[in-house]
Amino acid sequence: MQTALLSEQFVVLVVDDQPIIGESVRRLLHGVSDARVEVCTHALDAVARAKALRPSVILQDLVMPDGDGMDLVARYRAEETLADASIIVLSAEEHAATKAEAFARGADDYIVKLPVQEEFVARVLHHAQASRAKRERGHVARERLERIAQMSSELARVQDLDIMLARILSEAVALIECAAGAVFLAESGSLRVAHTIGAMRGIAGIDAGDEAASLQNVLATRRAMRFPKAMIVPILRGEDAPLGCIALLDGRSGDDADGHGFDHDDEQLLVYFASLAAVALERAMLVRSMILRMIAMAELRDPTETASHVARVADLSIMLYDAARRASAQPSSNTTRERDTLRIAALLHDVGKVGVSDAVLKKPGKLDDAEFAEMKRHTEIGAALFAGIRTDFDESAAAVALCHHERFDGKGYPHGLKGEAIPYFARIVAVADVFDALSSKRVYKDAWSRERITAYFAEQSGAQFDPQFAALLLAHQSQAEAIRARRTD
Repeated sequence: MQTALLSEQFVVLVVDDQPIIGESVRRLLHGVSDARVEVCTHALDAVARAKALRPSVILQDLVMPDGDGMDLVARYRAEETLADASIIVLSAEEHAATKAEAFARGADDYIVKLPVQEEFVARVLHHAQASRAKRERGHVARERLERIAQMSSELARVQDLDIMLARILSEAVALIECAAGAVFLAESGSLRVAHTIGAMRGIAGIDAGDEAASLQNVLATRRAMRFPKAMIVPILRGEDAPLGCIALLDGRSGDDADGHGFDHDDEQLLVYFASLAAVALERAMLVRSMILRMIAMAELRDPTETASHVARVADLSIMLYDAARRASAQPSSNTTRERDTLRIAALLHDVGKVGVSDAVLKKPGKLDDAEFAEMKRHTEIGAALFAGIRTDFDESAAAVALCHHERFDGKGYPHGLKGEAIPYFARIVAVADVFDALSSKRVYKDAWSRERITAYFAEQSGAQFDPQFAALLLAHQSQAEAIRARRTD
């Protein structure tokens, strides 16, 4: 009989003081080309031999002169290196109590030695396959845990809340290998959808009312919930109220109808990831809170400097940055870090207006020369707020605050920088800032039409604006308008 059901060689370790048993096992498995039989006749050597061989199957005799087979079963099970091995107890007699003890000690099977060849081969192959499956699951679990550790390190470097939320969700979707998901933030007792990936058409086919109730239940109980094709996990930070939750919709096949369902391991893995993500998310929320306080201070002084305006400028800046990266023949290896830095700098581009007088900031008409000179000081005031540079975030925020009114032709302020002497992020923010300003209604002007804005950026390409980013703005004008529409004043 030639049998080869496994695609790789596996070891069968026979631990029996009678050499004839080992030879009998070799004879029975002779037709199994993938099986390699090893024999240990001394109980005292068994554990060390097993650890050295890493067998898929251990055939353990119960009665040996120098040791107890039951004790050996328990010792195998206590060894981490033998966690994948299947243990089959060999016994000369069949007793219910002995069987029960063997299984309690950790045995996977109990054979009265030795059965007919067909049965014996089938049982050994079954346990060899089970051992390989356990080994593969363990390998996947280790890979996932290593990936989570790497993700945690990468998340620790992200500061901006929106980029953080997008990264958390993309990593969760990739980790669990599903097709769609959403991350929710808890705000005043309710949940807000903060970011989505894929087509989130309801959770596991339950209706909208039940879906909302399930999300709230996860928040209230602080426990994960699994459905036939979906899973919701809270984002917890210690004993504090949940920061939000992650909802994943199954569908690795790309077709919702063919989803495989989430299991307990998926749930435990996502719970662990969410606990690590909570630390980074809480820090990003703190950073966002401080930024919004600074923006609110500027908003009190300048009615045009709204949180919606700076958020749109940040979104538009990221849009232009991403478009430039896609068009580049040499994309950055540190894109996430750069996007994070740019977004924060864009949010704070006009924070220096806190140092400009109300008479200038709130004047409805055109500024005279003296007033305009004072207005221009907001760039230097903003940069000064980030003096004593400690991180690249401070450096970028200072550069954008100082230089976002420089012109590509060198006719801007405060220092008349020209071309690529203007910091890269400042050239991006300059385009985003002007686009949003022209698209917005102000007390002294109406919002410009699409055609007028298009003509202005085409005309000012290479003059006021870096031609690369002016062209990208025009190429993605519909996307830019959609960004405006999402964040109204």
